[in-house]
Amino acid sequence: FKEAPPETVPLIYSILSHPACGVTNLSVPHVDVSIAKAVAVLLEKKQLRELKIDGIHRDADVEEISSILGNSLENNMVEVFSIPSSLINTDFFGKIMNDMTVRGLIIEDYAENFDVGLLCDWLRSCSALQVFALPKAKIPTDQGLEIMRAISENPNNPPLRDLHFYRCKWTGDFAREFAKFLRKSTTLQTAQLQQMNIDTAGAVEILEATRVNRSLTYLNLKSNPINWDEVDSQARQFNQFQFVT
Repeated sequence: FKEAPPETVPLIYSILSHPACGVTNLSVPHVDVSIAKAVAVLLEKKQLRELKIDGIHRDADVEEISSILGNSLENNMVEVFSIPSSLINTDFFGKIMNDMTVRGLIIEDYAENFDVGLLCDWLRSCSALQVFALPKAKIPTDQGLEIMRAISENPNNPPLRDLHFYRCKWTGDFAREFAKFLRKSTTLQTAQLQQMNIDTAGAVEILEATRVNRSLTYLNLKSNPINWDEVDSQARQFNQFQFVT
């Protein structure tokens, strides 16, 4: 139901709440109380594998939505969550953070003023994470560093293959922390780092790390303040992956 207009909410509810509904991958926009209740029914059936919430209805109470969804998360089967940043400071998000077997967590658009410590504790402990995205996050570089360190310090070595931090305005310090992770990762395939504040020195460290890494297939550093004339030409000779500047 991605991008479905608000007037379709009653129809969406009637479909999702139908006893015969067997949806396993769900994307819903404009979530209001009725949609949240219908999603809760699917969660309680323990059949949902992917849940993408594009946004909360402008007239809905976020805490009420969080409570309805959160109460249905017990022993759920969802492996991939994509949620709007408006849900990141809620009980619903806290319950997601209790599940160490989540394979994908995407927090959409301009996350700010949230409990970075809670997220970092989860990133240090999760065991199955494959996709993590925090695009356009409006948090400072030091918190971005905390997040990257938490990923690097996870002793469970989750099979992380996709990292998306595009348009997070984090500086070269983040690039150096990312390079450390890249040197040790054996699973990372895609890194979206465009439109950040990665400088020339940071870019060089990342590119040097790619010489050690053997899993990366796509790296995007487009629209960063990098002087490519100063980057060692050898560091830009990539045979094993697609590189975007």
